[in-house]
Amino acid sequence: MLAKISRLNLSKNKNSGRFKGQRILGLRFDIIYKKAPQFKAATVVSKKIAKLAVDRNRMKRLVAASLKNKKDIKAELLFIAKINFAHSTQKEVGVEIEESLKKIHNDKNY
Repeated sequence: MLAKISRLNLSKNKNSGRFKGQRILGLRFDIIYKKAPQFKAATVVSKKIAKLAVDRNRMKRLVAASLKNKKDIKAELLFIAKINFAHSTQKEVGVEIEESLKKIHNDKNY
């Protein structure tokens, strides 16, 4: 789990119900990001993607574990799962996140 200071709060009261920003498309998940003074991240996995809570929680843990050492980016990141990747390895998820973060660094608007 990410530290409390690094968790993005998605409550409807604070973000007016919708997180807006740039989008990066990936194989396992999409990333919506925007500039921010510090690193924050959240993962969204719907029941449509993974019926079992065990799978949804594992996917969130895989993303959080891959982000533990990536605090150098100053942005708010929202990971939206596209497929059930609960049975993927930590390394596979980490590689995809690393590729996505490189795209964010290369973005001219960032």
